[in-house]
Amino acid sequence: MHSHPNARLTPISRERLIRRHLNEGVPLKALAAQAGISLRSAYKWGLLRK
Repeated sequence: MHSHPNARLTPISRERLIRRHLNEGVPLKALAAQAGISLRSAYKWGLLRK
């Protein structure tokens, strides 16, 4: 997967973020804030994983 040069997260770090949400139950809002991304983007990546 090609990533935009200014993207905050790589595809691997996106997957880690979603795995922490699914496996550990960490709220997606908190993970998005820690990563410096929008909650909308985090939800989008989560939906793509399912």
